[in-house]
Amino acid sequence: MVLGEKTMGEKKPKYGIYVNQAGYTAGGTKRVVFPFACDSFQLLNEKNEVCYRGKTECFGTDEASRDLIYRGDFTDFGEEGNYRIEAAGEQSAPFRIGRNPYEGLMYDLLRAFYFLRCGCELKEEYAGAYKHGICHHTMAELWEDHSVRKEASGGWHDAGDYGRYITPGALRSSGISNAPVMSMSPFPSMACPRG
Repeated sequence: MVLGEKTMGEKKPKYGIYVNQAGYTAGGTKRVVFPFACDSFQLLNEKNEVCYRGKTECFGTDEASRDLIYRGDFTDFGEEGNYRIEAAGEQSAPFRIGRNPYEGLMYDLLRAFYFLRCGCELKEEYAGAYKHGICHHTMAELWEDHSVRKEASGGWHDAGDYGRYITPGALRSSGISNAPVMSMSPFPSMACPRG
């Protein structure tokens, strides 16, 4: 296998360039990662105009993916707006450069707790495309002995597959419990039913 080569059957990711999709602060460090060889990249705005051109450097081989990694830096570009990176025919997901690109992140994170809720109906007026009927409301059976049934309703789905697992659920509970202590600002208000 050649470094960076994908094995047959692996799905190519939608975006082949890795950026901070939450955004970059206008005056902060801005880096991009390329899991392929390239010597340059360009930053494009929403009108598809090239706003910045940069050079890349080889960073080395990523042990987990075995990809040969290149990286670029566009820290000296600070104009606020929505952008994407292009290089060698690949493109990044869109991202924002701004004074506070993370402003809505807390709201989005807390909203995800509602979208992943389990054991109750999620109505379209609150959940939009993530709506679903009541789920996981019957007694659960032990994997090892299906004759043993336990109450296990509530909690959160792990992802879009609607599975539930103990470790992620415990981490979510811990995160919610500790969030007010760790937050530097008050939680945003949201229109979501309780329960």
